[in-house]
Amino acid sequence: MINNEKASLSIRKIAVITIILMCLLGVSVIAANVQLSNVKIILSNNYEINVLTTKTKVKDILDENHIVVLPEEIVVPNLDADICANKVITITKPLENGDTVVKLAEENSEVHIEQLLGDYSTVVEKIITEKVEIPFETITKDAEASIEGSTNKVITQGENGLKEITYKAKYRNDVEIERTVLEEKIIKEPINKVVRNK
Repeated sequence: MINNEKASLSIRKIAVITIILMCLLGVSVIAANVQLSNVKIILSNNYEINVLTTKTKVKDILDENHIVVLPEEIVVPNLDADICANKVITITKPLENGDTVVKLAEENSEVHIEQLLGDYSTVVEKIITEKVEIPFETITKDAEASIEGSTNKVITQGENGLKEITYKAKYRNDVEIERTVLEEKIIKEPINKVVRNK
Protein backbone atom coordinates (compact mmCIF):
# COMPACT_ATOMS: atom_id res chain seq x y z
CA MET A 1 0.00 0.00 0.00
CA ILE A 2 2.84 2.38 0.84
CA ASN A 3 4.46 1.61 -2.50
CA ASN A 4 1.20 2.40 -4.30
CA GLU A 5 0.99 5.75 -2.52
CA LYS A 6 4.62 6.56 -3.42
CA ALA A 7 4.00 5.59 -7.06
CA SER A 8 0.83 7.68 -7.17
CA LEU A 9 2.69 10.64 -5.62
CA SER A 10 5.53 10.45 -8.18
CA ILE A 11 3.05 10.28 -11.08
CA ARG A 12 1.34 13.42 -9.73
CA LYS A 13 4.73 15.20 -9.44
CA ILE A 14 5.60 14.26 -13.02
CA ALA A 15 2.18 15.42 -14.23
CA VAL A 16 2.48 18.77 -12.38
CA ILE A 17 6.02 19.35 -13.67
CA THR A 18 4.88 18.51 -17.24
CA ILE A 19 1.97 20.95 -17.04
CA ILE A 20 4.26 23.72 -15.70
CA LEU A 21 6.79 23.11 -18.49
CA MET A 22 4.04 23.19 -21.14
CA CYS A 23 2.75 26.52 -19.76
CA LEU A 24 6.24 28.03 -19.79
CA LEU A 25 6.81 26.80 -23.33
CA GLY A 26 3.48 28.32 -24.47
CA VAL A 27 4.30 31.68 -22.89
CA SER A 28 7.74 31.75 -24.53
CA VAL A 29 6.24 30.93 -27.96
CA ILE A 30 3.69 33.75 -27.59
CA ALA A 31 6.41 36.18 -26.44
CA ALA A 32 8.58 35.27 -29.43
CA ASN A 33 5.71 36.00 -31.86
CA VAL A 34 4.86 39.41 -30.37
CA GLN A 35 6.86 42.25 -31.88
CA LEU A 36 7.64 45.29 -29.78
CA SER A 37 7.93 48.67 -31.47
CA ASN A 38 9.47 51.85 -30.11
CA VAL A 39 7.04 54.66 -30.99
CA LYS A 40 7.59 58.39 -30.45
CA ILE A 41 4.49 60.43 -29.57
CA ILE A 42 4.74 64.23 -29.93
CA LEU A 43 1.98 66.03 -28.06
CA SER A 44 0.48 69.40 -29.01
CA ASN A 45 2.60 71.16 -26.35
CA ASN A 46 5.74 69.72 -28.08
CA TYR A 47 6.31 67.24 -25.24
CA GLU A 48 7.74 63.95 -26.57
CA ILE A 49 7.06 60.48 -25.21
CA ASN A 50 8.81 57.27 -26.29
CA VAL A 51 6.77 54.10 -25.66
CA LEU A 52 7.21 50.38 -26.30
CA THR A 53 4.12 48.75 -27.73
CA THR A 54 2.85 45.69 -29.56
CA LYS A 55 -0.04 47.64 -31.09
CA THR A 56 -0.04 48.81 -34.69
CA LYS A 57 -3.11 51.13 -34.87
CA VAL A 58 -2.59 54.76 -33.79
CA LYS A 59 -5.79 54.81 -31.71
CA ASP A 60 -4.79 51.63 -29.84
CA ILE A 61 -1.32 53.01 -29.05
CA LEU A 62 -2.77 56.26 -27.68
CA ASP A 63 -5.42 54.41 -25.64
CA GLU A 64 -2.80 52.03 -24.24
CA ASN A 65 -0.80 55.01 -22.98
CA HIS A 66 -3.88 56.89 -21.67
CA ILE A 67 -3.47 59.79 -24.10
CA VAL A 68 -6.70 61.65 -24.81
CA VAL A 69 -7.06 63.55 -28.10
CA LEU A 70 -9.18 66.66 -27.83
CA PRO A 71 -11.80 67.31 -30.55
CA GLU A 72 -9.88 70.30 -31.95
CA GLU A 73 -6.56 68.43 -32.14
CA ILE A 74 -5.21 66.74 -35.26
CA VAL A 75 -3.43 63.39 -35.18
CA VAL A 76 -0.93 62.46 -37.93
CA PRO A 77 -1.27 59.70 -39.07
CA ASN A 78 -5.01 59.66 -38.37
CA LEU A 79 -6.49 57.58 -35.54
CA ASP A 80 -7.71 54.70 -37.75
CA ALA A 81 -4.40 54.30 -39.61
CA ASP A 82 -1.53 51.96 -38.88
CA ILE A 83 1.66 53.46 -37.51
CA CYS A 84 4.02 54.78 -40.24
CA ALA A 85 7.47 53.36 -40.97
CA ASN A 86 9.09 56.26 -39.08
CA LYS A 87 7.04 55.27 -35.97
CA VAL A 88 6.08 58.82 -35.00
CA ILE A 89 2.63 59.99 -33.92
CA THR A 90 2.11 63.75 -33.83
CA ILE A 91 -0.79 65.52 -32.10
CA THR A 92 -1.19 69.23 -32.90
CA LYS A 93 -3.67 72.04 -32.75
CA PRO A 94 -4.60 73.43 -36.18
CA LEU A 95 -3.69 76.94 -37.25
CA GLU A 96 -6.04 79.25 -39.08
CA ASN A 97 -4.75 78.42 -42.56
CA GLY A 98 -3.96 74.72 -41.99
CA ASP A 99 -0.18 75.12 -42.40
CA THR A 100 0.45 72.70 -39.54
CA VAL A 101 -1.22 69.83 -41.37
CA VAL A 102 0.79 70.43 -44.54
CA LYS A 103 4.02 70.70 -42.55
CA LEU A 104 3.30 67.47 -40.66
CA ALA A 105 2.35 65.64 -43.83
CA GLU A 106 5.68 66.67 -45.37
CA GLU A 107 7.64 65.60 -42.29
CA ASN A 108 5.94 62.21 -42.06
CA SER A 109 6.16 61.33 -45.72
CA GLU A 110 8.64 60.83 -48.51
CA VAL A 111 6.49 63.09 -50.75
CA HIS A 112 6.50 66.90 -50.48
CA ILE A 113 3.64 69.29 -51.18
CA GLU A 114 5.30 70.60 -54.36
CA GLN A 115 5.36 67.09 -55.80
CA LEU A 116 1.70 66.54 -54.95
CA LEU A 117 0.64 69.82 -56.52
CA GLY A 118 2.80 69.11 -59.58
CA ASP A 119 1.15 65.73 -60.05
CA TYR A 120 -2.31 67.33 -59.97
CA SER A 121 -1.62 70.12 -62.44
CA THR A 122 -3.83 70.22 -65.51
CA VAL A 123 -3.02 67.92 -68.41
CA VAL A 124 -3.98 69.32 -71.82
CA GLU A 125 -4.48 67.05 -74.83
CA LYS A 126 -4.03 68.37 -78.37
CA ILE A 127 -4.44 66.76 -81.77
CA ILE A 128 -1.52 67.77 -84.00
CA THR A 129 -1.17 67.12 -87.73
CA GLU A 130 2.28 67.42 -89.31
CA LYS A 131 3.51 66.95 -92.86
CA VAL A 132 6.80 65.07 -93.03
CA GLU A 133 9.02 64.47 -96.06
CA ILE A 134 9.81 60.89 -97.02
CA PRO A 135 13.39 60.85 -98.34
CA PHE A 136 14.00 59.20 -101.74
CA GLU A 137 16.50 56.40 -102.22
CA THR A 138 19.32 56.28 -104.79
CA ILE A 139 19.48 53.16 -106.91
CA THR A 140 22.63 52.41 -108.93
CA LYS A 141 22.43 50.21 -112.01
CA ASP A 142 25.55 48.82 -113.67
CA ALA A 143 25.88 49.09 -117.45
CA GLU A 144 28.53 47.45 -119.61
CA ALA A 145 31.96 48.16 -118.21
CA SER A 146 34.04 50.48 -120.41
CA ILE A 147 37.77 50.38 -120.71
CA GLU A 148 38.49 54.09 -120.06
CA GLY A 149 36.93 54.51 -116.60
CA SER A 150 33.31 55.01 -115.76
CA THR A 151 31.03 57.95 -115.28
CA ASN A 152 27.64 58.07 -113.63
CA LYS A 153 24.62 59.16 -115.63
CA VAL A 154 21.41 60.11 -113.81
CA ILE A 155 18.48 58.47 -115.53
CA THR A 156 15.74 59.58 -113.12
CA GLN A 157 15.93 62.51 -110.70
CA GLY A 158 14.80 61.62 -107.18
CA GLU A 159 11.98 63.41 -105.43
CA ASN A 160 11.05 63.27 -101.75
CA GLY A 161 7.62 62.02 -100.90
CA LEU A 162 5.25 63.52 -98.34
CA LYS A 163 3.20 62.00 -95.56
CA GLU A 164 0.78 63.44 -93.05
CA ILE A 165 1.02 62.23 -89.44
CA THR A 166 -1.71 62.89 -86.85
CA TYR A 167 -0.64 62.76 -83.19
CA LYS A 168 -2.41 63.04 -79.87
CA ALA A 169 -0.03 65.00 -77.62
CA LYS A 170 -0.41 65.54 -73.86
CA TYR A 171 1.01 68.64 -72.16
CA ARG A 172 1.50 69.44 -68.46
CA ASN A 173 2.53 73.02 -67.68
CA ASP A 174 3.16 73.59 -71.43
CA VAL A 175 5.68 70.71 -71.54
CA GLU A 176 4.93 67.73 -73.78
CA ILE A 177 4.81 64.57 -71.65
CA GLU A 178 3.38 62.05 -74.12
CA ARG A 179 2.83 61.68 -77.87
CA THR A 180 0.80 58.94 -79.56
CA VAL A 181 0.52 58.44 -83.33
CA LEU A 182 -3.14 58.23 -84.33
CA GLU A 183 -2.83 58.07 -88.14
CA GLU A 184 -0.22 58.15 -90.91
CA LYS A 185 -1.33 58.96 -94.46
CA ILE A 186 0.98 59.07 -97.48
CA ILE A 187 0.15 62.07 -99.65
CA LYS A 188 2.89 61.59 -102.23
CA GLU A 189 5.12 58.56 -102.73
CA PRO A 190 8.87 59.27 -103.05
CA ILE A 191 10.45 58.86 -106.50
CA ASN A 192 13.76 57.02 -106.30
CA LYS A 193 16.84 58.46 -108.04
CA VAL A 194 18.23 56.03 -110.63
CA VAL A 195 21.91 56.29 -111.59
CA ARG A 196 23.58 54.18 -114.30
CA ASN A 197 27.31 53.46 -114.25
CA LYS A 198 28.93 53.65 -117.69
